[in-house]
Amino acid sequence: MAISKSIRQSIRKPIRQNIRMFAKSPISIAVTEVLIKLDRNVKSHYKLLEPIVETGDFEWSFELTIPKYSVHIVADSDDSALSRIGLQWDGTEITVWIASVASNFWGNVKFPALTAAAGDNKLHALSLFRDGDVFMLLLDGVLLGSKTASGHVMRATSIGALKGDSTALGFFDGIISKSDFGNGRKWKLNQLSGIYEITEGAVIGNELAVNDWASPRAHSAVSKTGNVITSVSDGDVTFGASTRLDNLTVGNIYNVRMLAKKTGEGGFYPRVAPAIALGSALVKICDALVYPFDVAIDAIFTATAEVMHVGAIGTGGGVITLESVSVKEVNPADVIKYKNIPESNRQTFTYDEQGRLIGEDGTVIEVAS
Repeated sequence: MAISKSIRQSIRKPIRQNIRMFAKSPISIAVTEVLIKLDRNVKSHYKLLEPIVETGDFEWSFELTIPKYSVHIVADSDDSALSRIGLQWDGTEITVWIASVASNFWGNVKFPALTAAAGDNKLHALSLFRDGDVFMLLLDGVLLGSKTASGHVMRATSIGALKGDSTALGFFDGIISKSDFGNGRKWKLNQLSGIYEITEGAVIGNELAVNDWASPRAHSAVSKTGNVITSVSDGDVTFGASTRLDNLTVGNIYNVRMLAKKTGEGGFYPRVAPAIALGSALVKICDALVYPFDVAIDAIFTATAEVMHVGAIGTGGGVITLESVSVKEVNPADVIKYKNIPESNRQTFTYDEQGRLIGEDGTVIEVAS
C-alpha cells in the first residue's frame, strides 16, 4: 500500500520547523511564546466543545514535554466507547497504548526514544498518522513504529485527560503547547488569559449589530464617536462603558474583539454579562488589568440571553474607552475550552540565541529538533 505524500514528507523532515534564528544585531526583536503547565493535581486539561471523529486517514500531532507519569495525551470522554492515546510510565520505561472505539489496537509497546525523552524537559513533536489500515507513530519526525489495524474509529473530546474532570485518572502533567488535528483544526494552547481558544482556521460568522451604548454604573458620562465609546468618571468611584448586543441565540458561541483602555489607576474589568450593570459577569473576558490599561480583547462567550452587554467597568476614576467592538458567531467545532488551569501556570517564555525557551521565572525549556 502506498504511503500518502503528506505522510512521506512528515517522516522525511521534523514536524516542527527550526525557525529559531537570531540576528547578531543589538536591535533584534525578542521572540516569545506562551507555555501552559498542565497540573494533574488540579485536573488541568483542554476540552473540545465538539468531538473530532476520524473514520479514515488522518494526521494528529502534539507538541509536548514527555513526563515520567502515566498520562493521556488525547482521549474520548465517552465511557462506553473510549478511544485514547496515552503513555504509561512504570518507573523505568514508557509503554505506548492507543485505543479506538473498536478496541485497544496498539498497546504495551515500548519505544526507547520515548523513554529517553521522558523527563528531559524538552518540547517534542509526537504524531499519529493513519494511511488506509496502517497507523504510524512518530517522535520529532522520526518513525517509531507502525501497525496495521482495520475497522477503527478515533474520537477526541479532551486533550490531557482521560474522561475530563469527572475522574482522577490519567491527567497530563507538563506542557502540551500545540495540537493539530488536520483540516485546519489547530489550537496553539497558548492563552495567557481566558478560558477559550478558537482554531487558527476558524470560519467566523457575520458581524453582529452593536446597538446602543450606556454606562453600566452611575458616576460617568458616556458618549460615542465613530467606533469609540467613551466613559468619563465623575469621581473616585466605580464607572464604566458598555454596548448592547441584540438577537443573540441562547446557547450559541460568540467571539468578541475590541480595544479596551482606561486612564488613571484603580481597577479595570472588561466583561460580558446579561445585565447592563456588568455585575455577576457571565465571563471575565480579561483578568483585572495592571496600570497602564490598554489591551486588545479577543475572547469567547456563550449567550445565556437574547440580549447581552459587553463592555468594561473601572474603579479609581479616569476615562474608559472601547474601540472597534466586534462580535461574531463561532462554530463550536472551532472552539476549545481551558479547564482547571490556574493563571499562575501560564507563563511567557523568550527564545535565547541557542533556541531555548527562557521563562520569566528562569525556567529553561529546550526544543527538540
